[in-house]
Amino acid sequence: MENRDYKKAKKLITITAIIILVTGVSIAIAVCLQGPASAGRYDNVAGTVYEVFAFIGLIGFVVGTPICLTLSIIGTECAKDAVNEGHRESHKIYVLGIFESVISGMCHLVTVFLIIFPPT
Repeated sequence: MENRDYKKAKKLITITAIIILVTGVSIAIAVCLQGPASAGRYDNVAGTVYEVFAFIGLIGFVVGTPICLTLSIIGTECAKDAVNEGHRESHKIYVLGIFESVISGMCHLVTVFLIIFPPT
């Protein structure tokens, strides 16, 4: 029988991983399309695709980082409770939750820093 804390932790950590992955892929695609789109080498469709991916990446970076940080901390706590109850599979989720908390925390600090000191 699966532990209730393990199920909660797995769901929360998976949601956080998906948000981080979508944000990262969107920013990577936007960076790849930025040069040719701004140089006028592509038609309007590529410029629109660039704007869509840049928008998704920015929204994910600004709005997603506090959400990811909160979800990963809650998921890590649930995984810790499952580990303390003796559930063996929870160790992987616990380590992944700590890793995601660190990544989300760093991204959140960068976002706050960029809001306070915007690049010129």
